Amino acid sequence: MPEDLRSTLARRVVIADGAMGTMLQGYDLTMADFDQLEGCNEVLNRTRPDVVRAIHDAYFEVGVDAVETNTFGTNLSALGEYGISEQIFDLAERAARIARESADAYSTVDRSRWVLGSVGPGTKLPTLGHVAYGQLRDAYQTQVEGMLAGGIDAVLIETSQDLLQTKAATLGAKRALAHAGRDLPVIVHVTVETTGTMLLGSEIGAALTALEPLGIDLIGLNCATGPAEMSEHLRHLSRYAQIGVSCMPNAGLPQLTADGVMMIGDTAGMLNGERLKGIHTAIKAGMLAAETILDCLVKNDFSRNALGVFDKKLKESYVGRELYKARNFHQAFDRGRMFGLMTEGISILTGGRFPSKLPIKAGHEHMQKLRADGGKDPYVDLRYDGQLTFDKLTDVYYSGTHHNEDQPAHLKVLDFNICVGRCVEEFGNPCQNFCPANVYEMVDGGESKRRLQINFSNCVHCKTCDIMDPYQIIDWVPPEGGGGPNYRNM
Repeated sequence: MPEDLRSTLARRVVIADGAMGTMLQGYDLTMADFDQLEGCNEVLNRTRPDVVRAIHDAYFEVGVDAVETNTFGTNLSALGEYGISEQIFDLAERAARIARESADAYSTVDRSRWVLGSVGPGTKLPTLGHVAYGQLRDAYQTQVEGMLAGGIDAVLIETSQDLLQTKAATLGAKRALAHAGRDLPVIVHVTVETTGTMLLGSEIGAALTALEPLGIDLIGLNCATGPAEMSEHLRHLSRYAQIGVSCMPNAGLPQLTADGVMMIGDTAGMLNGERLKGIHTAIKAGMLAAETILDCLVKNDFSRNALGVFDKKLKESYVGRELYKARNFHQAFDRGRMFGLMTEGISILTGGRFPSKLPIKAGHEHMQKLRADGGKDPYVDLRYDGQLTFDKLTDVYYSGTHHNEDQPAHLKVLDFNICVGRCVEEFGNPCQNFCPANVYEMVDGGESKRRLQINFSNCVHCKTCDIMDPYQIIDWVPPEGGGGPNYRNM
């Protein structure tokens, strides 16, 4: 007889799956797959159910007990940003059916597999007046009704940052269950930031006091920080909660050290994207690194534990505080100007605590293939007035860029055949356009063939080629010291 999830939770630990978003990034998804709604993972429940199913299968294959539906953003505010909030029920039901089919395929007589209906927080907080409470609650009810129709085994309200929003999701879920005549577990996970509180300042004790009376089955934490940072809050829940405790930590906060290794400056991504400044953060990081290395020299200990003091010092310094506030800058504007402006405004008002960390998309993943009809080259009609705008070679001259011509080339192309074949047809050799210094040129190679010519001495060390190359075959390595731009003529 199949195991009941609620009774199983009462007698053993149930292991759930990992992230959906990072798994999706491993697939070569196109804008067509997203129905031209870039970043809307939930629409894949309709356009690419095979991909969503494959991810569920992969998690069951390694032994998890339960998977979450691909519905974290199937809510009023997230889908509303794409203008498709009327699809909440449909996308929620599709997601649940996909997960249900996967769970049933991996269930056996001796071991059941379950589906957790994921309910994310969205991007609007009722406590701050972003959205009306009743409207939000009703939308959550619609989402859960869709997931119930698709066959979920429990409702998982996760990454909650505003207690009023959490209450709206919980009561919406309870209404949906009552309407369907179902009695399923309701699990609530709040997110506690590195500040020690939820986004709007609520402590874990306040969350427990507010949520436990709502009749939920489990309370816990997820996201934001790793296991170490969650431990004290989990200890509080285990001591005072009258219901079960749940935890879904991520892998932890980024680590800048390993045995014998320490990353600082731009190597560790310490550029403040909001201000386009990183020298001050690099200098401070270097100072803290030097202090840590001196201690390690005295102790003759260069293990991860010893060097890890640097991580702690950096996060407690102004560098950690400043970069935390700016952590979503680029990701927000990736989703459009208006979304970026709104998100940045909220981020500034909340000191970077909201929204939670947005997914990061690699530069080359933004590249789009040529239209079937070839389209019009947008650069054909460019003209330069020689006063305010200049051609690339003139800009290189003004930048004072210089490299010794006999030094080893610091730009490596791993497969030239791609450059003269696939890249011509699929992307039109974009390196000629995104490089600001005319380093890459497609020139006549004889016999009606073209070849790629690399003018490495023009390079201004921006690394755009390494970042934006759609095939990731360009490898930018540190050049010989003393070369590069010095901008003496600008």
